[in-house]
Amino acid sequence: MGKNNKKKKRAENQNQSDVYLLIGFLSLILLHILGGFWHSFFSWGFSHWASIPNTITLIIGSMSILSVLSLYFFRNKLSLNFIDQLQFSNKSKPVTVLFSVLISLILGFVLYTFRSQAFVYGDGYSMLDFCSTNQPLEIIDQHKLQLLALYWHQFTFKTFSSFTSFNKEEIFALTNVLGGIIGLWGIYKISVVLSRSRKERLFFIIISLSSASIILFFGYIENYTWATSFMLWSLYYSIRYTQRTCRIFPLLFFSFLAFAFHMITLPALVTVLFVILYRKDSFKKFIDNLKRFHLVIIVLVGSLSILLFAQLKGLSTFVPIWAIPKNNYSLFALSHLSDIFNLLLLIAPLGLLFFFFSLKKNNALKNDSTEKVLFVISLLTFLSACFIDPHLGMMRDFDLFSFYGIPLTLWSGYRFSRVITYKQFPSWIIIASLVILLVHVVPNLYEKNHPNIAVEHLDKILWEDPHYQNEYQDAFRGLSWGYILRNNSEQYDLSEKYFTRSANSNNLDPLPLYNLGVYYIEKNQLDSARHYFHKGKNLSILDPKFLSKLAEIEFLENNISLAEKYSRESLALDSNHIHALSTLGIILRTQNKHDEALKYFSKVNDLKPNDYMFLLRLGVQFSEIKIADSAIFYMDKSLPYLPPSVKHNILGSYVSISISLNRKEDAIRYFNQLKAIAPNSLILKKLEKEIYGQ
Repeated sequence: MGKNNKKKKRAENQNQSDVYLLIGFLSLILLHILGGFWHSFFSWGFSHWASIPNTITLIIGSMSILSVLSLYFFRNKLSLNFIDQLQFSNKSKPVTVLFSVLISLILGFVLYTFRSQAFVYGDGYSMLDFCSTNQPLEIIDQHKLQLLALYWHQFTFKTFSSFTSFNKEEIFALTNVLGGIIGLWGIYKISVVLSRSRKERLFFIIISLSSASIILFFGYIENYTWATSFMLWSLYYSIRYTQRTCRIFPLLFFSFLAFAFHMITLPALVTVLFVILYRKDSFKKFIDNLKRFHLVIIVLVGSLSILLFAQLKGLSTFVPIWAIPKNNYSLFALSHLSDIFNLLLLIAPLGLLFFFFSLKKNNALKNDSTEKVLFVISLLTFLSACFIDPHLGMMRDFDLFSFYGIPLTLWSGYRFSRVITYKQFPSWIIIASLVILLVHVVPNLYEKNHPNIAVEHLDKILWEDPHYQNEYQDAFRGLSWGYILRNNSEQYDLSEKYFTRSANSNNLDPLPLYNLGVYYIEKNQLDSARHYFHKGKNLSILDPKFLSKLAEIEFLENNISLAEKYSRESLALDSNHIHALSTLGIILRTQNKHDEALKYFSKVNDLKPNDYMFLLRLGVQFSEIKIADSAIFYMDKSLPYLPPSVKHNILGSYVSISISLNRKEDAIRYFNQLKAIAPNSLILKKLEKEIYGQ
């Protein structure tokens, strides 16, 4: 009778746990659906379904809910036991290596195919421009925190560009795809040391991939992929070192490699120190006797002490404990707490879910060295994300801090796997976790492959973000986002509101005035543009850009003498000011002063040798003075740098220019290039008649 009662009680507890898990899985799906309809700063962590049409959101959401319900109701009949029964008869090393290479190639293809193509935000874009040059690296500002990333990305750019025709974005993506493959193998190796069966291994892999931080591996234009990958390998060897199954060298190697790629991985380095000390009996005994709560208090008090010291000393490297002038984003502010919650939902949805189910007391975990390693790195990385300086940017820079999602998810999943009372790991939980993975990651990937959708989605959130309000640094951060909207994605109307907010917040700052002037030029509202440039010029009398823009306005309104005056005044302030040199060259060309115009265009080319617009102007200038060889030279030189959106029109112009210069062979060459990229172009017949006179 006693045994039957125990079995009955265990079955009741399992059924109760299953019900709670079902509610948890369904809650995560509903949060994503609601986030798709109500996406704001307070729901950004689960709002990526907003990028998918509402009808499709409802259909996919309903199917996901039905799938999880079906898994629950048929859980006793569902079995994945065949996974544990799989046998690999040939385990020879050559076959294993070949199989690993094949899997890596498949992974690389998948990651590159679904890579992020929303090149609109992030420090990775500046890293991209910084490293895709043959100029010597100049280490400035935050670049000092990621020295190895700088040299590595420049090396890979030079290497790939020497034997491929990929552009800089594609090379950067390929480099990060390679880092992603290394990181995914790190996740696999961690799952091996955490699991007691192949089913558990599958569980750990799936929940790891449910973190949005996995998006970094999909050729993301950011500079955290390699640091994250090496941090995962550092974690793998940290676990093995505490299990006494590896030496110290790989542990130190990968942790320092991660740190050299980006110092934000310092928590992994601290974890390594903890692991090394934990091998010492005295320290191990001290840690084993501590409760988790005590360890959290020790780390939390230590972190807050550092934070308090920094704030009292006037340092600005941490989230302030209390609000300070021009920064109301304090530690316990609603906006900060909202960020923490959203970040958790974005990078560790299943980690958050299994955390609550792993709180059950279990003595088996008391002296579990693996659990302690996962706990320490999860705690340290989580606190780093909470305390790091909010000046870093939008939505708490999810890509910068996202690496903590994987260890946190693994820690809570590992605890969950040890506290559940099932004889075998439940198959329905593994498949339900896979559903959450797809629900969570797929909309994120979809958004990042549709730049316009990504921009509009992000803009709605950032407009409410506390870092972009008047109360935070006079809305200064809005200037960078407005610039990205205008220059990278050509969303001119979206950009204007940020410049206006910033200008209204600080009437002594000329920068938003300049951006507003540029906006009104694009809108062809030249009187408004002139107003803002004059206002900015009065605030910043030594800045040449206001005068050069005024020259552009006067030229557009055919006030040639005034335009020339402003251009020369701008160059008097800075003789190398690109825009003033180019504008003056155009003005002189309209006055038929071709030799003098050529002097200014040539200087622009010396300063910016790879800019297609300036190369094009040089080609046109030489064509107007009938120097055919030079015209063709610069036109050819511009071709590799032409953006796809304008290549069609410019090649058509090159055909006409070549004909006017009596260069029929060059005209045919440009014509064939145009035909190859735009075979259905309406101007092909017209150009063909110009070439062959038919």
